Amino acid sequence: MIVPGKLYKMKDKKSLEVGGYLLNGEEYTDEIILSNWELSSKSKLLKKNDILSMVNKINSVGFKINGNVLDFILLNNDKYSFFTNANNIHPLSLKQKLTLVEKRQIESFNSRKHLELNILGLATIFREVPCFYLPVRLDYRGRLYCVTEYLNYQGIELAKGLLLFSVEEKINLSDELAIKYLKVFGANCFGLGKKAFNERIAWVDANLEDIIKFDNGVLLNKAENKILFLSFCFEIIKYIQALNNKDSFFVSNLPIQLDASCNGFQHLTLLVDDLALSKELNLNESNWNENPKDFYNFIALKVKNFFYTKLEESQAGKIVLSSEDKESYKKLAKLDIYRALIKKAVMTIPYNASTSSIFEYIKENFDKQKNPNFTEISNTGAQERGNKKDFYIYKLKSDLPIAAILTELDFKNLRKALKFVIFVDYPKLTDLAEYLKGIAKRSNTLKIPIPWILPTGLVINQQFYEQKTLKVKPFVYQKNLVNLTVLNKNQFNKNKQKLH
Repeated sequence: MIVPGKLYKMKDKKSLEVGGYLLNGEEYTDEIILSNWELSSKSKLLKKNDILSMVNKINSVGFKINGNVLDFILLNNDKYSFFTNANNIHPLSLKQKLTLVEKRQIESFNSRKHLELNILGLATIFREVPCFYLPVRLDYRGRLYCVTEYLNYQGIELAKGLLLFSVEEKINLSDELAIKYLKVFGANCFGLGKKAFNERIAWVDANLEDIIKFDNGVLLNKAENKILFLSFCFEIIKYIQALNNKDSFFVSNLPIQLDASCNGFQHLTLLVDDLALSKELNLNESNWNENPKDFYNFIALKVKNFFYTKLEESQAGKIVLSSEDKESYKKLAKLDIYRALIKKAVMTIPYNASTSSIFEYIKENFDKQKNPNFTEISNTGAQERGNKKDFYIYKLKSDLPIAAILTELDFKNLRKALKFVIFVDYPKLTDLAEYLKGIAKRSNTLKIPIPWILPTGLVINQQFYEQKTLKVKPFVYQKNLVNLTVLNKNQFNKNKQKLH
């Protein structure tokens, strides 16, 4: 949007005057809350609420394109690989016959490339626009999402790094706290987010020359988030220029985003009042000289210790492990459990991620392979070669030991260890999870929604339609069945009749 959108307003107790886009309510109608077809009832706003003013305020924030960043990444992409070149094709595209995994790799590559090209295309179009707006809407639980696709501050790093606020702010050079936070942001972008604040600030001061002369590549090539670090470099240059000119301030348009420490577990830990766990989630008091806790590394170490402990208990005769599990535990005990390996799985557990989802999140870090030399004993006792049993190789390391080549059993044991170190080691979390599951189970039995009202004035009645899956073959020549999800018995029968 290149003009401010309409305001959302309550016309009366039940009806809402829609806003967001300029023509919303006239040419089309987009309500403030995104619809969810799986829910039997919609979330509603109380007449007195804070949500409308919050959404209207966010919708009124103007943005513009960071021209310095856009020009630099377009001119220097060959040197720094900021984005996928439009002419690049995946090496596997030249292969005649592809496996399903290889097809997915190509699809992922092309999807990323097209996403980046769309972002760059929009940035090029809007670079001369002095101010544009990124409307937001809510999901049924009150979470905010940008309506605009590709180029928004909830997108990938490329999108975030190309955005500036359209309205500038004066940063006084005497405002030491503001300058410190700017330096902390730069260090975060470089990859020092787990260091103490004062250590991050000291790093920026010690590397100021290479930050100002960022095009020498000394730091830019090593930065964890290159584009965001680049935007910081341009900003710090303005600060240094103001110092050299003996100005009293410099002008800033730079957005700085903050992130929580595994927010789902933070909420659960506060609910159960677990002081020990709260410290690992950075919920205790701290100062600028302390390193923040890394919850994912904490869990990763506990997972590794789980396998060592179980092996020791097995050796002492306290538990019995099968020979397959014992070999798997030995392998996993030696494996470096990187935080990246378990981060997504851990992050989604508070949101009731299914066992299969946790399984798949861990697998995402690996490339699936076939082992043509695998030998297995068949039911008849004969050895069968060429069974091509699946195995998985960790993506992020090229020089991995054999311990990093995992099988399906290894993933099952990883998942088992993950759930053990979280819920068995912290029984309060287990009690809370069982309590919430019990409420959901009884609500389903009674066929009533689970209601709650947010302090912001949003009324939620969460009740999902009962779903059934019907396997169909859309075309007579198609081999694979397609799952068709339907919501209730009557709808199920209608769909079944139509398909027949």
